[in-house]
Amino acid sequence: MIKLHLDTDKQTVGVPMVFLRITDNNVDTLSVTVTSGGAPFDLTGYTVAFEGIGPKGNRIIDSSGKITNATSGKFSYTTAAALAQSQGHYQLAYFSLTKGSARTTTGNLNLFVYNSVPEGINPDDYIEPYNELIEKLNSAFTTATQNAQKKVADLETTTDDVTKRVTDNATSQIESVTNTAEDKSQEVSENAKKQVDSLNDQVDVLGNKIADYISGQTVAFESFPKEFDLLKTNLMAKVETLVGPQGEPGPKGDKGDVGPQGPEADLTDYPKTSEVEERISQAADTAKNYADSKSTEIVKDMLPLQTGELHDGADLNNEKTVGTFFSMKSITNGPNFPNGNNYVTWVVSQFVNTEASSFVQLAFSQPGDMAIRNFVSGTEWGPWRLISGGRGLTDSDDLYTLPDGDYIIGGSHPKNMPSPAEPWATLKVHSWGQLGAKDMEFLDTSYHHYVNVYSGASPAWAGWRVVN
Repeated sequence: MIKLHLDTDKQTVGVPMVFLRITDNNVDTLSVTVTSGGAPFDLTGYTVAFEGIGPKGNRIIDSSGKITNATSGKFSYTTAAALAQSQGHYQLAYFSLTKGSARTTTGNLNLFVYNSVPEGINPDDYIEPYNELIEKLNSAFTTATQNAQKKVADLETTTDDVTKRVTDNATSQIESVTNTAEDKSQEVSENAKKQVDSLNDQVDVLGNKIADYISGQTVAFESFPKEFDLLKTNLMAKVETLVGPQGEPGPKGDKGDVGPQGPEADLTDYPKTSEVEERISQAADTAKNYADSKSTEIVKDMLPLQTGELHDGADLNNEKTVGTFFSMKSITNGPNFPNGNNYVTWVVSQFVNTEASSFVQLAFSQPGDMAIRNFVSGTEWGPWRLISGGRGLTDSDDLYTLPDGDYIIGGSHPKNMPSPAEPWATLKVHSWGQLGAKDMEFLDTSYHHYVNVYSGASPAWAGWRVVN
């Protein structure tokens, strides 16, 4: 167990040293105590990650640090095999502490890797969260697909079940009413037609209610069972009262003979069972077709969850296809993130109306930087604007012309840098007062700390001054 003390103020005198050997793997554990100005740094809610640039320029980001005592600022970190890929002195090594949008880093540590007998290991970038991110994305796409398929299957099952229950229930009720009517049909008289017409009106009311529902109107079905039962009750009650005309009186006696049977009623306009069954069947088919169309819409709504594609080495000026994309290789015309333009994810959205068409690109880097820009038909892509993280500066940038903000110098040499200074530094630009005054603060990895002020009646930069 190797014990280290690192301070987030990065003012520690003397840089701790750690020694590894090529092929060392998951054995050497660092016990680290983090302080801020000498006081314990509370690690509650923070994620700890080792970040470094190896002897051959390969980048290492490993977030497997484990907090052992948060309030005392203590955590442990077991070195992964990726740290000991090549012999030499690490160009840069430190730990990052991240909680939500808050991020800070410890002071540097000197990391040396000794050679060993096995040879031939080719150093490569090692970014521990990357494979985990890819697994999460693949899992999300798989879950979304399964959820869409389950919703469609559930909808089809529910539709079939409702259709069967409506058809079975309606058919059973109609058969019961029809059988009762047929048993009494021989007693129906000429006055049956008026009473049947009244019953037909009730049937039409219920049929119209079903038709309104299928056409998409809002219909309250709470009273449907009561109306159907009332129709059945009325039909049976009225059938009981329907009798044929009185027969001829028989000869007088103790008991008169039964008169002749009256004529059968005219049932021409009486609703036939087959007609009602056909109406119900048509309603059920229409309902199922409507449900099928809705299930298709659900599948279409779920499709955007499955549009992620790999566009390695893409030129973002040509990326106008709506969707989510990713490139492991360096992209062209990207935001120039501080950590480079590889391992970048971007999302393309489109807005179209009768006057113009526009596109929006939102790009994310692996460490969490985010930038945005837009394109309107008839023009060119607008400039990238960094909306999270710090903008990385290039050799063509001039420190004296930068707007307010936080910047990162990652191996470049912008104009008007202080000297001596390392090409790995942070820069803050801040305006103040009412006369356009501003100041800059520069801090590099070797603890060179400078400030510069822009002010005066004829404003000008005063020149870099070392912070005592």
